[in-house]
Amino acid sequence: MAQILLAVTLIVVVSAVSASCWRGGQKRLAIGVLIGGSLVLVAALLALGRQVHLQPEVNVDQIVIELDTVSATGAGWRLTGKISNNSDIAISQVNGTVNVRSASPECGSAPCSILTQQPFQLLMHVGSGQSYPFRIAINNVSLHDPMLPKSKDSSTGEQYLWELEPTSALGYADSNKR
Repeated sequence: MAQILLAVTLIVVVSAVSASCWRGGQKRLAIGVLIGGSLVLVAALLALGRQVHLQPEVNVDQIVIELDTVSATGAGWRLTGKISNNSDIAISQVNGTVNVRSASPECGSAPCSILTQQPFQLLMHVGSGQSYPFRIAINNVSLHDPMLPKSKDSSTGEQYLWELEPTSALGYADSNKR
C-alpha cells in the first residue's frame, strides 16, 4: 500500500512541477521533468512487480518428524532423524519445540510432565510428499542442570523421552516448486 501511495505522490509532484515550468515558459524543462518522472515511475512499478511474495503457511499436521538419535556434545545436544512433508506445498522452514519428558513408570500410560522445552528451527527444502534426514543442535540445555535430560540416568535408571513438535511451517512463495 505504501508503494502505491508513493507512486501516486510521484505522479502528482511531477505533474505539478511540469505544469509550473510550462506556464513559466520553460517548456524544455517541463518536458524533461515529465520524461524523468515517467522513467522513475516505470522503474518503481517494475520493482513492485518483482516484490517477494509472502511464503504460504503449511499445516503442521502434515509435517511428521521422527527422532532417531540424541547425542550429548560439549555444547549441548545433537538430534538426528527424518522429516516428512505430507502436504501439497514444498516446505522451506519448520519451527517447533524440543520437549523432554520423564519416562518414569509412575506416570502410567499418560505422558509425564515436560522437564525442559527448547525452540528449534529447521531450514531445509522438503518437497511435497518427500522425506529427508536432518540434524540439529540444541545448545540451550545446561550440562550442569540437575534436571539434565539424558537417554538414561545411570544413578536412578530413569528414562527420558525426547520429542520434536512442529509449531509452524512455511512453504515456498512459488507454488510450482516441488
